Amino acid sequence: MFHNEDYIVGLSIKHLNRPNTSLNKEKEYNKPMSISLQGGMEFNIIQYERSFLPRFSYLFTYAAVSQTEDKLYFNFVEELRMGGFSMGLSQKFSNVGSFNFNSIGIGAGLEFENFEFGMAYSFPLRSKAKVHSPSIFEIFVTFDFSRFKRNQRGFFKHLQTDSY
Repeated sequence: MFHNEDYIVGLSIKHLNRPNTSLNKEKEYNKPMSISLQGGMEFNIIQYERSFLPRFSYLFTYAAVSQTEDKLYFNFVEELRMGGFSMGLSQKFSNVGSFNFNSIGIGAGLEFENFEFGMAYSFPLRSKAKVHSPSIFEIFVTFDFSRFKRNQRGFFKHLQTDSY
């Protein structure tokens, strides 16, 4: 992963040695190699601080494309952060046999000091799709161990370099 204050780009390769994951000793199943490319950008939506929105309001967009054998998977996320409150939208697509819109999700969160509390729900779209996504409801609490977080109260940007 490479990132700065506004952009993030990454590449990952999984299962390079194609491990055998079969539980049956008579039949081998070698896990196929998977390649994934990720990227994201974060925009300050009130650059001149002349808006009804909180002072630190950002739009974070993220996309990931993964390929496993002849299958492609696409994930897109858009998140609006307004001070300590965030809300987002996610979409998942795949190209397994034909192009499919698999699911759409919504989420919301609240950040306080080093903690973030939130929830998300994913709605599956099961028309003629070959990949069926489940309905997923999650509640989460995260803690940021960054020693610089305490010095940046009120600054709710995703992409930070924290002076390292």
